[in-house]
Amino acid sequence: MITIDISDLPDSKWNERVEKSGLGTLDQIDIAAQNYLASNQKPKFLRFFDNDKNIVGQLIMSEAQRFVSQPNKIMPTTKKRILNKILNHVPNIKKNIYRWTYGPVIFDTKQSESIFTELGKYFLEQKSQVSGWTHPLSSYKINSLKNIFKIIPWSTYLIDLGLPIEELYSNLEKNNCRKNIERAKKRGVVIEQITESNLKKYFELFTKLQTLGGQKNNYDFMLKRWNMLKSYGRSGFLALKDGKPVSGMLFSSYNGYIIEAGLARSKEDYSERLYSQDLIKWHVIEWGVKNKMRYYDLAGFNPNPISEKERGIEKFKRKWGGKKYDYYGINLK
Repeated sequence: MITIDISDLPDSKWNERVEKSGLGTLDQIDIAAQNYLASNQKPKFLRFFDNDKNIVGQLIMSEAQRFVSQPNKIMPTTKKRILNKILNHVPNIKKNIYRWTYGPVIFDTKQSESIFTELGKYFLEQKSQVSGWTHPLSSYKINSLKNIFKIIPWSTYLIDLGLPIEELYSNLEKNNCRKNIERAKKRGVVIEQITESNLKKYFELFTKLQTLGGQKNNYDFMLKRWNMLKSYGRSGFLALKDGKPVSGMLFSSYNGYIIEAGLARSKEDYSERLYSQDLIKWHVIEWGVKNKMRYYDLAGFNPNPISEKERGIEKFKRKWGGKKYDYYGINLK
């Protein structure tokens, strides 16, 4: 039997357990709470105990009101009270949304089914909407839980950064990857690592072609988050042509697991076919090998594409020579 302990704060050994599991990402350590709070969502820390009171799994998720969808925008108190009164009289309405990424982190895989069963019961009691994603390296199976959850097959390519750099380069597709890297170099694209001194160049590039809300459109907010996450492996690269930024990318590398955190690309990069993003990705791979990282996660794609766009996404990720891993999206039925 599994019991769940739910808290607004993590215990003192939360991050330590995640790191030992080998499944550590920024989404499942205590710093994730800051991301949720910045978007007016409440972080929830769940621990799963077996009969002997051993912690066999844990999960960080966010709780958000279903009808407050805009980040950084708070619903007026009076309006919230009126809405809650209405919702309380509507049967079966799902008032809250629970979300998580790359979890739960399960330490005893024999308890996987029991953990998900208890988690499903909790969500049903809360009359909530659920959207979660498992970790690509998780070994537990959840197909048996289709009576509780709606399971969405998803996939990613992971590049094993423990391989020699020469082998990693030879694994790249010749025409769609290696040639693009060489084209970028020949067209004068140079790469520099993002630091506090050039972070504003990335910010200006990132916000130029995107409409962002609230404090996310504020450089001071980005700088604050940069300084907060540096010790957790936040880094990035900026691509320049003739001294002008043409694209950039942030990433996290907590526990040796690299995940992209924000892409920025200029119109010049598209129109002049500079292939700067390919060159940046190769620099991330080189950086990962040099710094003894474990994996570079190229982020998810639909393994059963239903459009040309989705087929193109899979093709782009496949060209980097990584190994395909399956994982799942989880929704409550």
